[in-house]
Amino acid sequence: EEDALRRQVPLLMVMRGSASKWVPLCDACSAVLTNPLLAEAAEALFSPVLVDTTSCKGVHDLQDLGRMEALSGRAPKDVNASPLPLLAITSVHAHTSDNTIYTPHTWTSAAIATAMIHARKANNLPVPPYLNILAEETPLTKCTCTKQTHHLPAFNPPFSDANPTHAFFAVHCTTAAEIHFANLSGVIDTEAGFLNHHKTLMITYDSKRLSYGKLVHHAISHDAANTVYFHTNDQKAVAQINMMNARVSYTRLVQFDAAEHTFVKTVDRKHYLRNTIIKSVPLSPLQKARANAYIAQGQFHEATRLLSPRQGLILRLSQSNKSLTDIVHSFEPVDVNIQTAWFMLSDAG
Repeated sequence: EEDALRRQVPLLMVMRGSASKWVPLCDACSAVLTNPLLAEAAEALFSPVLVDTTSCKGVHDLQDLGRMEALSGRAPKDVNASPLPLLAITSVHAHTSDNTIYTPHTWTSAAIATAMIHARKANNLPVPPYLNILAEETPLTKCTCTKQTHHLPAFNPPFSDANPTHAFFAVHCTTAAEIHFANLSGVIDTEAGFLNHHKTLMITYDSKRLSYGKLVHHAISHDAANTVYFHTNDQKAVAQINMMNARVSYTRLVQFDAAEHTFVKTVDRKHYLRNTIIKSVPLSPLQKARANAYIAQGQFHEATRLLSPRQGLILRLSQSNKSLTDIVHSFEPVDVNIQTAWFMLSDAG
């Protein structure tokens, strides 16, 4: 609490229990526990303390545990920042100056980030763009763990019941199509590719925030689809209504069949992003999509504002540090997930 008062930041309680009882093991939980942006936000924007339910030591800070490289959230060594130990978190609680507790309702990075945002706002503190993006991103993999939770007042973030799904549109130009959808609220990711040899954009979106109808309307109004793929009869009816309202006759409707349709990503996806130095930085899916759109519109500075401080430092170091430069040249961070890219750069230090 002394550190929180000195730095004028909220307190972040990290609850940890015994490995046999508390550590989440499913893929969805692992993705949360290894999210470097979540770890950075916890360290930089809060005063994190560990509540260890397995020993009599009780509450203590995370500095000693943070030096263990095996723990997740580590930054490249050159960044010189101790990682937050997220390996055995059981729950996270953000406290405000008036003792309000924001507890994520679901075990996702988006839910934890949303609780962090509300705690920051409750203390009249700014929220950086990267944390807002993290709150918008919804995991495709649902948690399959049976994990006990602590009985504290629960905060239900707006995306706690999110339902991420895919939509496919055959397009004239995948490079342009990615730009059209990147900043549409509810879109989580865009991927350019081919569906049975046709140029196609695969959109990952949260159907709780963005309806299929609005997605189709957006595609048609921006002349961004010559074929709309539907999964259900309800989607087909919605697409037909939007096409009639827009008086569109050139757009085809095709039922998507996973057994017959194979989507293959193009090597030139996120075209504008991969032609700038930002391609060297590990980015989340939504960061990639929005940065790519900003760069396409000539707003490079806006694209850099999406980065966290550590991402910004990685950007600078990748241009001057030979070890990092060699690693970046051996693979494209823009082509892999943020956790994999982050740890590969960590090894370069």
